[in-house]
Amino acid sequence: MPDINECAAQANPCDAVANSECKNTNGSYNCHCKDGFVKNGRNCEADICKNYQNLTDAERKYDYVTGYPPKCDDTLNGWYRFQGAAGTKMVTTCPPLKRCDADFPAWLSGDHPTLAEGAVKRKVCIHKFGDCCDENVSIQVKNCSSYFIYKLCKPSVCSTRYCGTD
Repeated sequence: MPDINECAAQANPCDAVANSECKNTNGSYNCHCKDGFVKNGRNCEADICKNYQNLTDAERKYDYVTGYPPKCDDTLNGWYRFQGAAGTKMVTTCPPLKRCDADFPAWLSGDHPTLAEGAVKRKVCIHKFGDCCDENVSIQVKNCSSYFIYKLCKPSVCSTRYCGTD
């Protein structure tokens, strides 16, 4: 008996699964996520490891001495990756004041997650005056195998910037 291609039917059985495509198998079919999407339950969602913005400026490095005027990360909102001159990840030790081209450098307090942990919640400290963690904000961090991405938001005070390192 010849195989019926369910994917070629007038009503595509994978239409109910957004961002998927139908793959015919012998006697059945599978709904596979399109490139750039990953399975989450029955749905295909954007793969955050492929949907981020880059932070690449050298002034973002933890040891860059702040110029005038200092900068602020008040436009950040979403997933970001440190790359190029900015380093490869967020720094995990407290930078001195007036570094990263800001008055108040922000740094990741704690370890970067393992690949198996997925996206995790972490504390980012803001070094404002005497204490290395005068203020803090919660972010998400994800290990994407060969790099990390960070779900960053506008810091509570300017001039604050998230700092990178190699």
